[in-house]
Amino acid sequence: MSPNNIPGIQDKSSARLLIATRDDDWRALQSDPIFVAAKQHIAIEHVRHEAPLDVSNDNKMFAMSQGHKLLTGRMFEDRAHGIMVYPDVVFADGAIKRIEQLALSGYKVVLCIAVRFANEGLIDELERLGRVAHGMPIVVDAKELAHLTIKHIHSETTRCEFDADLDDQGVCSFFWVVSPGKDLLFHCANWAPLLLDYGSLSHHDDSTFDKWTFDGDYVARNFSNVNDIYVVRDTTELFVSGFTAESKVAYRQVHLFPYRFPKFRAAIKIMRAREHVDRHGILDDVKKEFFRVPIRVRGGTSSEAAWSQAEQQAATVIGRISEPSAMLAVSCFCWSIIRGFASLGRRFLRRLRWLQSQRLHRV
Repeated sequence: MSPNNIPGIQDKSSARLLIATRDDDWRALQSDPIFVAAKQHIAIEHVRHEAPLDVSNDNKMFAMSQGHKLLTGRMFEDRAHGIMVYPDVVFADGAIKRIEQLALSGYKVVLCIAVRFANEGLIDELERLGRVAHGMPIVVDAKELAHLTIKHIHSETTRCEFDADLDDQGVCSFFWVVSPGKDLLFHCANWAPLLLDYGSLSHHDDSTFDKWTFDGDYVARNFSNVNDIYVVRDTTELFVSGFTAESKVAYRQVHLFPYRFPKFRAAIKIMRAREHVDRHGILDDVKKEFFRVPIRVRGGTSSEAAWSQAEQQAATVIGRISEPSAMLAVSCFCWSIIRGFASLGRRFLRRLRWLQSQRLHRV
């Protein structure tokens, strides 16, 4: 609702804001001040989503995906240009205006980096800055939003720093620090589809939502021509920051001794990333293409020389992950066997400790 987002849409007469939610939630929204304000700029329609009230952690992503399935189905029926607005993100002012410009330029898809970017500290700071008020839009430009996001980066993403000695647990997204606390260079296999041109589709494949989430293989199944896809490579152009409370999802920051040595760290991280990618089938053809694309998350004023140096350093690493050598393939295979035996060993020890506790209890 910032000035250059929904209020800045050029063709408001044909624009619609679709909200997939339960009937009781829809009724509750009617009196919310920001909802009332939005209705002055755009027609809002309810897409009924009878999600259960109580959803376990194991099933919450599936419930979310069913909502996305309903929304994408409706947009395909209308042959609309769809812009996905997620409930746990902040759109920088001007994001929707820029997406609309890209749609008019002929792009069928716009992708934005999708990692668990910030924690609740982002919202807390926006409140301290007076940017969050009941019934009022959050107005923050792309550079400031990127700066605040980096300042309050989530623990899941912190472990993705390639040059850090933190246990990365085989992630498929990495970043390099260009300027501490201000500028980060990312390579990512997780993308948020912002724009989707359903008017260009003759068939809609929504099977992704039956087993995965929006950032799975949905784009590859429906928009396989990478020339139709625009990737946001610099957050000063367009930035959308997701946030998750550490109280709900948090990752331990474990320092690994082998990672203290740069050569060992690089080799192990590359091997673990490749094994993770192969095991989960993460890199479809679209993601494989854009995994190589450097993304500048720019909250500071680093020089072009500093950015270029980071990009050169990262390109070597990403090339080895996306196009593994024979030696790396063998290493990944051996690592998967070691990991499998280690998992069996842990389960055996847990079982053994349980049996021992049962004997002590009987005695």
